[in-house]
Amino acid sequence: MSWITISLGGSLINPGVPDQKFIRDFSKVILSEVGKGKRFAVVCGGGVLARDYQRAGREAGLPDSDLDWLGIYATYHNAHFVKAAFGDKATGVIKNPSIKPAPLKSVVVSAGWKPGWSTDYVAVRMAKTLGSRILFNLSSADAVYNRDPRQYPNAKPFLELAWTDMEKLLAQEWKPGLNAPFDPIAVRAAKKLDIKAKFIGRNMNNFSRALSGKSFFGTLVNAH
Repeated sequence: MSWITISLGGSLINPGVPDQKFIRDFSKVILSEVGKGKRFAVVCGGGVLARDYQRAGREAGLPDSDLDWLGIYATYHNAHFVKAAFGDKATGVIKNPSIKPAPLKSVVVSAGWKPGWSTDYVAVRMAKTLGSRILFNLSSADAVYNRDPRQYPNAKPFLELAWTDMEKLLAQEWKPGLNAPFDPIAVRAAKKLDIKAKFIGRNMNNFSRALSGKSFFGTLVNAH
């Protein structure tokens, strides 16, 4: 059975305090699918914890490389919290997405890796390593929108896009703490690998439907 890769937004793991209920519900959905023979790689973002440290670091005049490390260490905290929900079903916490994990269990949990790499990009690299053809991006946004829905109430969601369309929506450069639907460098990598992606929010019933190939609310991104 092929692997499914998930870029799990840190804002869902820890929106200010660790969200135990969300992670419990998330792990139940994943383990239910594991029972059907599926395997998952879950790459955890830094979210609020990362941005709080990066904001303070930026005010202190730290260079981008140090800001990235602050974010990476935040992903370690979040990833260990997520991994614990899977018990002995999970391998983790993986730091290098270019090396196949060992032992290779049904769920692999990963954190960030090194400066200049967002966890979105780590997820794409993990997908390449494991041969995953489908990537899920779970975040506080329930879809990819034409404008930031937090600022523009009339923003409209895209139901389907190509990676080239995503490129046009995003800034072309990665910066530590960038708050965007997906890292622009990861977008280019996913397009090159011909990976399909589903962008959805925190609703676990919706997530379960998307995993099962049923209709879901969110954005489907294809290579072409």
